[in-house]
Amino acid sequence: MWLLPGQVVRLVRLALTAETPSAALDVVKVVISGLGLIATVFAGIGLVVNYQQGQERLITDRFAKAVEQLGSQDIDVRLGGIYSLERIAKDSPKDHWTVMEVLTAYVRNKSSLPKAWEDTPPKKRKPLPAVTTDVQSALKVIERRKVKNDPEYRYPNLSHSNLSHADLDVYNLHGFNLNGTSLSGANLLFANLYDANLYGADLNGAKGITSEQIRQALNWQDAHYDSAFRKELRLPPGKP
Repeated sequence: MWLLPGQVVRLVRLALTAETPSAALDVVKVVISGLGLIATVFAGIGLVVNYQQGQERLITDRFAKAVEQLGSQDIDVRLGGIYSLERIAKDSPKDHWTVMEVLTAYVRNKSSLPKAWEDTPPKKRKPLPAVTTDVQSALKVIERRKVKNDPEYRYPNLSHSNLSHADLDVYNLHGFNLNGTSLSGANLLFANLYDANLYGADLNGAKGITSEQIRQALNWQDAHYDSAFRKELRLPPGKP
């Protein structure tokens, strides 16, 4: 039984004006029963609120520890932090995009392009080192995220990153910002590049890539390719 405050007042008045003690006692029992139910409901609500607050504190603590692990000198610890963040993104959808932004920032910072490399014409650039194990792992976590939890019209930002020789085959890179990113020697076999921003990206020596894949991307005409692939794309050979 659920009693609103007004109903409780009316029942108390009824008990006070009851013709017999037994009738008054019956009304009092109803009031007590109703108040007991209300107390039980409020106690239940309190438990739920306390549980949610506890879970949020736990997520916050886990997040802080995982981010701290990313700064470790030990690669095993960094890998632990990356996979801890993946678990947080799965456990807490509201923190999903924050986790993805942390991981994309990690890739950009950990595998950033040297300024001298970016300022050098594509044909004169020296080869870059391949991505490290932790960066490759972060890329995989970003790729296999639950896309439905991404904010609308928000996509991972990996711009100006060194993804040379990264293993990106069968990756969903839909909408990724790859502006100025080095994908030289990267494995892009069956990668989905739909609406990915390739402005200024370097795809010299990229493996498994097809002209059909490239044409699904944005600004693909402004990316850099080797001469044979430029010919396949029907781009002017003299364009850098």
